[in-house]
Amino acid sequence: MKNKKRLIQTESLEYVLKIKNILSDNNIQYTDRIKAGNGLGQFFALLLVSGRGSYGLNDEHTQHYSIYVHEEKYEQAMELIHKLD
Repeated sequence: MKNKKRLIQTESLEYVLKIKNILSDNNIQYTDRIKAGNGLGQFFALLLVSGRGSYGLNDEHTQHYSIYVHEEKYEQAMELIHKLD
């Protein structure tokens, strides 16, 4: 992502939504990415080893959320999200 820096990476959808609202309220454009955990790979490995999978159990489908902002807005965005803590 050219000229963008990752602002946050988290597994919390609630936190991501709060960050997006703050950025939008302050007219800071952002890009987000969602990466699924490797639940499907774990399912097939369990299926081969044990003869049964556990698809959907034990948080195998963890989502990893990342939010990116333009380099010029990074410091401003960081200051805004630190107010959440």
